[in-house]
Amino acid sequence: YRGVYGDEPNEGIAIALKRLGSLCYNSGDSVKGLEHLNACLAMRTKLYGDQPHQQMIEILNGLAIVHFNLSDYSQAAAAWERLLGLLRGVP
Repeated sequence: YRGVYGDEPNEGIAIALKRLGSLCYNSGDSVKGLEHLNACLAMRTKLYGDQPHQQMIEILNGLAIVHFNLSDYSQAAAAWERLLGLLRGVP
């Protein structure tokens, strides 16, 4: 996708990254899954900043759940804390 869009943020690419991350994670490749989910978060952060946009809420919650399921509780807590910060208007 970088060949076409470069590093320009694009919600369509963010959606594809999220779906690919979920697929990898659910197929047992948690490392690749987290890589794609974090790339989605980075792109959405460029698109929406620290606004409580539905897409930001979705990816942060998804990342928190993946980290929780991998017993990485500190990363899960960090994602949920960031999510709560967005919802409260505190970046």
